[in-house]
Amino acid sequence: MDLLSVDIDDVLFHFVPGLFDWHNNAYPEHVVSHKGLKYYDFREYAHAIGRTRPERAAKIFEYYRSEDFKNIPVVSGAIEGIRRLKERYDLISVTSRPDDIRELTVDSIRREIGDVFRQIVFIDSFDKQKKTKGEVCREQGALVHIDDLIPHLENCASHGVAGILLDRSWNQGAVPNGVIRVYDWNEVPSAVEFVKRHYQK
Repeated sequence: MDLLSVDIDDVLFHFVPGLFDWHNNAYPEHVVSHKGLKYYDFREYAHAIGRTRPERAAKIFEYYRSEDFKNIPVVSGAIEGIRRLKERYDLISVTSRPDDIRELTVDSIRREIGDVFRQIVFIDSFDKQKKTKGEVCREQGALVHIDDLIPHLENCASHGVAGILLDRSWNQGAVPNGVIRVYDWNEVPSAVEFVKRHYQK
């Protein structure tokens, strides 16, 4: 079977809403809203999340250690969507999460979604020495990658991997060639077939 790659945060699990809800409970003096978020690096909320990359990383790792993160909600339609894909494809996950939370991540996926991935690759966005998602997808032989961040899908396209972009407030604008935007998980299976037919190099 053909191989597909799937991101985790804000594709399978609501990372950004969960992070902001946790932050507002932990730091009520700096309440922020994820609605309408324009930049995934949270620069518009630098006063609350952190003014520098290390400060933001520290805040995110604090969230990783919280009970809230262990109960991060699943994106609507993701469970059924993944199961539909699993009927026709082999699946891997390529995530920007760090190795530090590998066990927690694997446990969450198995508990909430099932044992659906042949492999989960942690590229760790905080480690500049790790491979990119495009490099990993190409090496693994994935035909399509599903993500919520345009830069990752641009990178995948540059390595000959087509992309599906799940619509989020922080990924508005033109999409790269080889990538199509979908608005919910119901659209994903047909979108995969479309990009396989039209964008495979």
